[in-house]
Amino acid sequence: RLGRDNARSAHTMQVFAAILVAQGRYQEASVMGRSAISAFERAGVEPEARGLAEARRTLGSTLVLQGQWADALNRYDEMRSGLATDPGSVALLGRGDAYWGMALVKSGRAAEAVQMLASRLAEDRKILGESHPLVAFNRGVLGMALAGTGDKQRALAEFNVAVVALLDSGVLAGARSAAQTQLLRYILEGYIELLIEIRDSDLDRGQQVNAL
Repeated sequence: RLGRDNARSAHTMQVFAAILVAQGRYQEASVMGRSAISAFERAGVEPEARGLAEARRTLGSTLVLQGQWADALNRYDEMRSGLATDPGSVALLGRGDAYWGMALVKSGRAAEAVQMLASRLAEDRKILGESHPLVAFNRGVLGMALAGTGDKQRALAEFNVAVVALLDSGVLAGARSAAQTQLLRYILEGYIELLIEIRDSDLDRGQQVNAL
């Protein structure tokens, strides 16, 4: 018998939490995710243990999907702090994603999100291509981050590319997950807010000309 405080049991909880997220059962996923983290910690794993980092990351994204920005950011900060002594794990798990970027933007740390996502995009675009949904989601959140720093022109450019890619991809078809749908909703809300903000400005008029 392994018991609930064994690292293998904690890993099973973490995997189950990820499954619940994919099904859109975010509250249940949060409970399971917190239980997984507690079990890893009671099992005495090292702070940089990959399983613990993945559990924190999963919980972070789950909280983002519920709009719990501060709590989500705390989980990401804990993950990054735990991975600080392991450069390999930092490169694998600590380089940021759309959910982490969203938590930064919504917590008033848009400049950090720009730095994180710009670096991630530079890598992913080479490997996955411009139209890949992962790239498009990161670009969409980068657009939100740029808007948050006041760089509306670059924000609009990123939004335009991201939204077209997401609308043309399977994200809006039967292949989309509940998490993807919620993340897309956040991005579209940010895009619409920017369009309203720049209405009747030179940037807006330039957008209209380009659309003709």
